[in-house]
Amino acid sequence: MYGKCPPFLNTTNVLNNPSFRGMVRGSGPDGFEGGLRKGVFMEWRASHILVKDRGQAGEIVKKIRQGAQFESLAREFSTCPSKSSGGDLGWFGPGKMVAAFESAVKRLSPGSVSDVVQTQFGYHVIKCTGRRD
Repeated sequence: MYGKCPPFLNTTNVLNNPSFRGMVRGSGPDGFEGGLRKGVFMEWRASHILVKDRGQAGEIVKKIRQGAQFESLAREFSTCPSKSSGGDLGWFGPGKMVAAFESAVKRLSPGSVSDVVQTQFGYHVIKCTGRRD
């Protein structure tokens, strides 16, 4: 029953429907590049430092704002396996991270660092390292 998308929702019908023109933009002459429509949703790239204590997270934010290297602090303090890569989580789209984390990343511009963000996993210090659509 749920294996196929109804025909009226397929990509060609949606993208060619005049009602949707202007809502989705692309980078090729016809709005397509590599067979995929660009601009459908935003993606972010982020690094984080995850700790169990809010106070420790606050101290880490303070050190970063005083010039400490985010990646070095991630390797030293983070409890997440991503610590081995300086906290890098790679690229992700909407709904791939818990809501509080995603919301914080959306507010950051590339290169900027968040205040302390609490999730069910602990306390995060997040650095947005990229965004694309």
